[in-house]
Amino acid sequence: MRRIPSLLPLAAACAVTLSACTGTKPPAPQGDRVFTLGSPTQVMADWDPASQYTNPGNSAMRAMYDTLTFYDAASGKVKPSLATGWKSSRDGKVWTFTLRAGVRFHNGNPVDATAVKNAILRTKKLGQGAGYMFQRITSVDTPAANTVVFHVSRPTPLDMIMSAAYSAWIYDTSAASGKDLAKWFQAGRDAGSGPYTVEKWKAGQNDELTLKAVPSYWGGWARSHYSKVAFQVIPQESTSASLLRSGQLDYVMRLSPQLATTFAHDPQFKVVSGATWQNLILFYNAAGGPLKDARLRQALAHSIDYKGIISALQGTAVQENGIIPAGLFGHSDSVPLWQQDTAKARNLLTQAGYGPGRKKLRLTMTVTQGDSAGELAATLMKSSLASLNVDLTVQHLQAATKYAKAHSADASKRQDMTLLYWNPDYPDAETWFQSLVHTANPPQFNFSYYSDKTLDAKIDSVQALTVTDRNKAAKVYEAMEQTVYDQAPLQALFTVKPQRVMSSGVAGFSENPAYADVVFFHDLHPRD
Repeated sequence: MRRIPSLLPLAAACAVTLSACTGTKPPAPQGDRVFTLGSPTQVMADWDPASQYTNPGNSAMRAMYDTLTFYDAASGKVKPSLATGWKSSRDGKVWTFTLRAGVRFHNGNPVDATAVKNAILRTKKLGQGAGYMFQRITSVDTPAANTVVFHVSRPTPLDMIMSAAYSAWIYDTSAASGKDLAKWFQAGRDAGSGPYTVEKWKAGQNDELTLKAVPSYWGGWARSHYSKVAFQVIPQESTSASLLRSGQLDYVMRLSPQLATTFAHDPQFKVVSGATWQNLILFYNAAGGPLKDARLRQALAHSIDYKGIISALQGTAVQENGIIPAGLFGHSDSVPLWQQDTAKARNLLTQAGYGPGRKKLRLTMTVTQGDSAGELAATLMKSSLASLNVDLTVQHLQAATKYAKAHSADASKRQDMTLLYWNPDYPDAETWFQSLVHTANPPQFNFSYYSDKTLDAKIDSVQALTVTDRNKAAKVYEAMEQTVYDQAPLQALFTVKPQRVMSSGVAGFSENPAYADVVFFHDLHPRD
């Protein structure tokens, strides 16, 4: 949160995690070997594992919490984590998970079937973050301490959902000892079973968060891992680059191509760029203001200089068909690729009473402050629109301020357009449609405020089809993509290929497109 911008496969194999095979746990890292990460935005806007939904925060959450399963994008398979095995009924409506023995939360309480049940049901009840994933769970049985049985109302890929990047965390619901658990979390506490726990949190400060290693972590400490992880909030990329060069940072989440290039040939640093399933979504306010007219939304979509944006981003972005990134089931190249067509844009504007020689169209657009790629795209869009007699005012806002504006109960205070990075909640295309397009009141991430009941019905049915009839599901996805293209409540400007820059003294770094912007800290170790 999303979105501004491996833990090892979590003890899935003996070759990787010592404790999974021997039952022993090497000691936690000794001394103060600190891994310091620079984030352009606030890290922990929300401490509740049921509702936390931001990418900077997700790296911290994955360090503090575990999920039942883990998605290995390299193999395209779901791997064990807190669950060592699982099976489903033939109809995909009953799922049984077997839990890893002996795992405990940081407070010493057991991670057993009851704890798993309570965590998932609380997340479902709250319905925040990616909690919608669990709405089809009708009941949960715990026939044994290490066995959890989920009953769902329709076929659901629960093994994949339990590997989700958000809201699938298993946490101790009794951690607050009878007090309000939500308030307990927001004081900067965790109730997880992951390799790190909170050492200190300074809300609103540059040195916002420090995590420390948990000696008793069930996954063990097989090498000289980092004993602490420190998050620094640094909105200015130039400052991040300077701190990286001076050794005060080990890793910067992303830098502009211009800045990243300056590190490319320096042996003291590594520049890493890889494919992601994260794209930058442009929302048009389809419920109020001038963009309620679909012709104007289509006109704006045809006015954008996509090639110019991609070129200016110098290899850190690619344009793709539709809103679902390539590599995910549901993507289709048959959906038209948006292209700049100034003549068509002018014609559509004229039909709606705007454009050159007619009434000026005045619009506001919000962009997250510090997001250099989004700010660049906005600048180029403003320039293209000016020639069409469209005055675009770009507001550069802190993430929290931008979301507050988008969520305003007073529709007149909302923006006409906004940019939001999106990546899958779990490795499936449904999350784009369920979260961004499906009717939602109040809006969570449907910042076009779009509502189409026919499309809603397709969105509600496609996940079950993914389990029972993938060919039919693919056709439904294609039809959904075409509707979004035709009505243009939103569009994907590009798919992100970020450039991460880190000290060459850091070893073990890897990217997983299923977990956007996540650093798997337990994988990292100093290159001695």
